[in-house]
Amino acid sequence: MSKITVSFAAALAATMLACCTYKTGREINTAAINDVVIGQSNKEQVETWFGPPSNIFMMATGETWMYTSTKIDIRGSNFIPYANLFNNETDHTSAQLNVSFDRKGIVTDCSYHR
Repeated sequence: MSKITVSFAAALAATMLACCTYKTGREINTAAINDVVIGQSNKEQVETWFGPPSNIFMMATGETWMYTSTKIDIRGSNFIPYANLFNNETDHTSAQLNVSFDRKGIVTDCSYHR
């Protein structure tokens, strides 16, 4: 076999075994969720535990901070035409934490979804 054929075969094998990862947001500190106490915790504490929020929604009664995190792992073989018609190997993980505050900055609600 020529060097070009061997190089192409090696590159193809590496591509099929490779995995691409796409991430958005920062990972949510799930251990700190239990530290959030409704009626007691405040904005400063929440920001210390989770960092700045992904989004802030203003309402008449206060505001809600939303933290989002998404991770998608894609197999390299997904990019090879016809090689992966019946088995698209993708692993998708997402999480969302919503923390609502009253006008004084005290937590009124906290919910986490994975």
